Amino acid sequence: MLTELCITSTLVAGKAADNSSLKDASIQIHQIQPAHAVQSTFKKSSTRPNCLAVSATHVFAAQADKAVVHVYTREKGSQEATVPFPEKIYSVVFTGDEGGVGVLVLGTEEGRLILWEVSTGRQISTPQSHLQAVTALAISRDSSYLLSGSLDSNLLVWSLPALLSFSSSPSDDTPGTSPLHTLSNHRAAISAIRTGHSSSGADIAVSASDDSSCIVWNYRTGELLRTYLLQSVPTSLAVDPCDRAVYAGLRDGGVQLIDFFDPSTPANPLHDQTFTLIQPPSSSAWTAGASQSLGATLCVALVYEGNYLLSGHASGKLVLWDIGSRKFSRQLTSVDDGITNLLMLAPTGFPGATQPTLKLHQVTKPRYDASLSSSSDGAGIVPAAYSLHAQFSSALPTTTSHSLFTQALTHPSLPAALLTFSPLHPCSSTTSSPYPATTKPAEASPLLKNLINTRLETARLRSRAKELAAQEARLRRREARFKAKQRTQRGSESDVNEDSSAVSRDGKSDSDSESKSGGGKVDGEVMET
Repeated sequence: MLTELCITSTLVAGKAADNSSLKDASIQIHQIQPAHAVQSTFKKSSTRPNCLAVSATHVFAAQADKAVVHVYTREKGSQEATVPFPEKIYSVVFTGDEGGVGVLVLGTEEGRLILWEVSTGRQISTPQSHLQAVTALAISRDSSYLLSGSLDSNLLVWSLPALLSFSSSPSDDTPGTSPLHTLSNHRAAISAIRTGHSSSGADIAVSASDDSSCIVWNYRTGELLRTYLLQSVPTSLAVDPCDRAVYAGLRDGGVQLIDFFDPSTPANPLHDQTFTLIQPPSSSAWTAGASQSLGATLCVALVYEGNYLLSGHASGKLVLWDIGSRKFSRQLTSVDDGITNLLMLAPTGFPGATQPTLKLHQVTKPRYDASLSSSSDGAGIVPAAYSLHAQFSSALPTTTSHSLFTQALTHPSLPAALLTFSPLHPCSSTTSSPYPATTKPAEASPLLKNLINTRLETARLRSRAKELAAQEARLRRREARFKAKQRTQRGSESDVNEDSSAVSRDGKSDSDSESKSGGGKVDGEVMET
């Protein structure tokens, strides 16, 4: 069953809160779906707006008027650590993976940004870029951009990978470690910043200011897309899951709907520069009525499906708004102090959901080390002292299972399982099956049949090639024997010819000698006569 949670935090009224009032201040985790219930509570915490961040394993709460951050573990439901910092913290935001390994970004009172890698303890501090305290932070969906807003009415756009890179230190004035864009169209303090849900170059960011305006930006280029003038001061923002609208919590206790799209035209009006200044109609502002006594709306958040809006108020009430009917629905709970932060957690219970490989069980307290801020040679090499502390959430897989299709692609021959159940194999009826006799294998898909035919044709061609090669070798051996036999026969004939020539030469010499001896005898007889 799908379960959806949200987390809220409160701020103790008064400038200096004593220990007795801090005992009542708390951080609560609420179950919204399927039914509302308070799951867990963390005591002794008082946070300003935008001073609460949550990961998959921990909760980070920057304490009001203090230079400390309380770290709570969600698994044990208790406080894990109290982390001090050199300056008071006015805003925090977390980005990381599903196991809780990530980076906590903190905005300080002096206008600096502090980046804390919670799994390594590495701490990076930027130079003073804002003139006053950093009151709002936001990170893009792909964790590539960081946006910071301040009491000085300016917004700065940063490259988060460049700030975390080992190639250079953010304290230097090297390119990439300074702000990419400076957005200075507001005329009062920045109260909230939210980014869209797209990872493309057309992603948007919305900022709210005490000058009663909300501005839509293309933060990647620094372009102002649209300015909205509201009837009351906006204190918080929530962007629609489809980036079609934004909901602003108002200081008068209501909620303002800002619709980006015009139903009369299919074009995206955000990129139409004909009208850049718009005042939403009064009908788009929702109120709960004077009988509810909600107080100022300090925080808003949308549920996963986008059909309900949650809002926390200065009176300590947590209420639900119906987006479809555009009106107040009901009150969920009420606490003694004002609810300053409201964050929705990722829903759980999806079928087939996988567990993260790494899980952060305990944070590593931040420490500033020059060797960890940047590499000594400036080449971006990870220092030797840099180490990550996390645990494997499950046993590592020792073997990797592959489908029959994958095995057929990499196997030197066709796998036996495919041959057994293939309707094209001639021995499929006689081959023993690894499955029970009562289980009939599913019919092979056309792609699998084509693969089987291809593999069988390849095997047949390889067999035929081997036969032709053997036949060629036999012919070559036969030709070699024939040539050897011919050479032997030629040698025998030459020997016979030489013998006959020798015999003829010998007979001729004998006849010559006899004729010579016979002639002498006749001559002698003639002489005697």
